[in-house]
Amino acid sequence: MIGSRTPLVLVTLLLFGSGALLLLLGNALAILVAFVAVLASSLFCGGTSSRSAWVCSLGAIGIFLAGTPLAGAAPEGILISAVMALYFVCFVQQLKVTPPDATSPTGPYTLTFYGTLLLAYLLLQNRLFHFPFVLAIFLASIFILLSLALWEVGRRSRLAQAGQLENPTLPDWLSRACVLAALLLATFLLFRLPLPWMANNTLNMARELNLTASPPSSHDKSRRNKERTEWNSGSDPLDTSNDASNENQEGAGDTSWSRGSLPKTANLELRDLARLHLELPDQEHANHVFGTTLYVRAHTLGIYGKGGWERAEQQGRWISDEEDGIQDGWVTFGQAPPDQVIHQRLYLYHHLTGGGLLSLTNTLAFKGPQVFRQGDDFLSFRQGGDVTYDLVSAPIHYEDIVKENVLEPGDAPNHFSQKAQGVTFRDIDNLLLGRALKGDMTLKQMLRSIRQLFESEFTYSLRIDNPDNRDPLANFLFHEKAGYCDFFAQAGAHILRAVGVPSRVAYGYAGGVYDPTQDLYTFRESDAHSWTEMFLKEYGWVIFDLVPVGEGSHRAAEISQNGQEIGDPIRRFKEAEEARKRRAGESNQTSLSLMTDWEGWFEGLWVARYLDTLLGIAVLGLLLAYAVRRWRLRGTIEQEGDGSSIALRSEPPGYLKDFCALFGNRGYRRAPGQTLREYMTHLKESAQIRDEFEHLLEYHYSTNYEGGSRSKSRESGFRREIRDFAASSGLQRG
Repeated sequence: MIGSRTPLVLVTLLLFGSGALLLLLGNALAILVAFVAVLASSLFCGGTSSRSAWVCSLGAIGIFLAGTPLAGAAPEGILISAVMALYFVCFVQQLKVTPPDATSPTGPYTLTFYGTLLLAYLLLQNRLFHFPFVLAIFLASIFILLSLALWEVGRRSRLAQAGQLENPTLPDWLSRACVLAALLLATFLLFRLPLPWMANNTLNMARELNLTASPPSSHDKSRRNKERTEWNSGSDPLDTSNDASNENQEGAGDTSWSRGSLPKTANLELRDLARLHLELPDQEHANHVFGTTLYVRAHTLGIYGKGGWERAEQQGRWISDEEDGIQDGWVTFGQAPPDQVIHQRLYLYHHLTGGGLLSLTNTLAFKGPQVFRQGDDFLSFRQGGDVTYDLVSAPIHYEDIVKENVLEPGDAPNHFSQKAQGVTFRDIDNLLLGRALKGDMTLKQMLRSIRQLFESEFTYSLRIDNPDNRDPLANFLFHEKAGYCDFFAQAGAHILRAVGVPSRVAYGYAGGVYDPTQDLYTFRESDAHSWTEMFLKEYGWVIFDLVPVGEGSHRAAEISQNGQEIGDPIRRFKEAEEARKRRAGESNQTSLSLMTDWEGWFEGLWVARYLDTLLGIAVLGLLLAYAVRRWRLRGTIEQEGDGSSIALRSEPPGYLKDFCALFGNRGYRRAPGQTLREYMTHLKESAQIRDEFEHLLEYHYSTNYEGGSRSKSRESGFRREIRDFAASSGLQRG
């Protein structure tokens, strides 16, 4: 028998387990609110007090809001806080019932199970927590097993209330084990395939909700205060205490959290706070790019819909060093002519684990063991904090190829060419391009005309008034004709698609400040930039910046007159790297490193290549075993006239069917829910029987409710006695 407090313990473990996951995301408020809510519910939620509903509602709302961007949390935390709120509701429900597993409401248990599946999905997909895969499997399995146990408690509670709970036999336990194993394997199989689209859409929704919140890097003030004390240069380039002034700025810092939509009005205030440094170790490469505009890309958005740009949510994967056949410490994505390749080293402040990997455009290689790659060239890796990494890129600018004889659109995925629908986009074709382009123009001539159009008719401005409250893009293109880089970038992407060229919007930094004493480029918050990229045949993605040259960040790097303006930031990154290496050396002795090693060993096995197929076969086999078991038991569900359901765990024994049929044919049918003892009492009162079948009644209750063993010989004897009774009383068994 399950203990009376088992459901309460299970829900509590799930509640604070999910709170620990939020804590790993840097959100301690949600678990603190959950702790206070648990204490309050323990005091006020006994019995059927009306205060229980208030405590339950307020506690659940508080837990949910504490994990959302409204409370300063990372946007993805909204998923976990929602599940935490559901766990708290179940916790309160358990406190209200007496005893807990006798009359407990089971509805929330099912929702809890599906919420747990969402947590397991996030763990196994490395969407939020970049754990080693083996550790993620372990944590996901713990959550699923706890929720399944809670679900089983609810199921047994329903059976107990209906009077149908029986002691399970060994075959019953084997049948349940088959279902449990099939469910776990099927869940794992689904997580490995791009089927759970609901979780992807939920993550997109969380990003949209963060539009009114400041960037994630602005919340951890305590960490920055500590770093400000430790850094002896006297000024912290990442003091973002006034980040509220930059809430609407697209492309600042790690912008993978934002959605590419345009505001109707704006008045940006950009600050000179350092976000990253770029070093070009190869002097030849440094000389090649000196005097040009450097574009450091964070991420790109290639799908337009519902008034904004989004990244294609494709199934990502980890790419390892060994995949190119050469284990040289570099993860390779592609190749380019030697004269286009640029080696670079980036120093990035307060990088979020799993955030975008900033680099010069068209990244070809990353120095490290592995990197995660997703749709629209989105790259990320597991390190967080002040990070240093080396890359190889091959950026291509429109200015570098404009003198080529032939330019042709490339063959990119369809979503990069899909034209937007609406009045504004029809006006782009009819009013804007109709007077700027001619029908016999080549693509190179079209691009030159588009560039000249933007340089002559549009103005770069951080202030947008839009007095008539028009659509932001329409106001920029046909009325005010003034805006910052995001307006130029998005307008350019739409125009390129209108002339048949695949395009997307890129976010990152451009321009910057060059310190010749340290050979170091510094990109500040004021250097945040967005631009258009087009996909051309034989070139790939090409930078097509429509902001007038010299405006905003569309310029060459400024030359620092005093190299001491930024102090010695490299020392800070060296210390951070040494600390990481020291922690990594210590962790080699922990079980986590053993799990990582085991993961690499497992991935090298032959079975790993066919894991999905083997999992599918295992799921089908387990479900088939369960179906065979159920067929042999031939359990049924009978609907009675009053709408109630009686679950028959197996076929009734033959002697019981014969006994009920004997008197049923005479008009004394056994009523729904009537026990055999009650039925026999009714037959005695009707003078149908006396004490002829008392030994049958004792045997029936002994074998079904007292753990007695069945005897085929005795049951056969009962059936003979029933036939003899029918013959002697002149009745025939139907």
